[in-house]
Amino acid sequence: MDKVRILLVGDHPIVTEVVNSNLSAEADIEVIGSASSLSEAAEFLRHFKQDVVLFDIDTLGPLCFDEIGQIVTDRPEMKFIILSAFFNDRYIEKAFQAKANGYLTKSELIDHLAEAVRMVAAGGVYFPHEIRNRIIVNGEELTLAKKLPRTHRA
Repeated sequence: MDKVRILLVGDHPIVTEVVNSNLSAEADIEVIGSASSLSEAAEFLRHFKQDVVLFDIDTLGPLCFDEIGQIVTDRPEMKFIILSAFFNDRYIEKAFQAKANGYLTKSELIDHLAEAVRMVAAGGVYFPHEIRNRIIVNGEELTLAKKLPRTHRA
């Protein structure tokens, strides 16, 4: 069985090292490198073959969604997972628009990281329960159901 090859993209070394260490400990996952900027990531993507790219959007900012969208347009076989500290609806919607295959929060168990990588590499999607419970599928488009305000009563 071939290993899942993954590229890590984020500019916080401590986060990247923890993710790298945990994924590298998995027998079926190979971290082929890390990039600390979008330009470094683009260079890596041009010269190496990876199955999954993990983007830490908290360090790269909202521009990474545009970058992901462009890469998906150029290389539709590429798979992406977004890593964020937030369940920010705006970020989640942007992840859907960019056709990201997964979204993880930094508050999830570390075991979910390897599970997400495997699932996305196999052609699936990975979203935490808090997001999955709100996803609406319309054709190939994913959107979030808006939460009702706490004061709303049925």
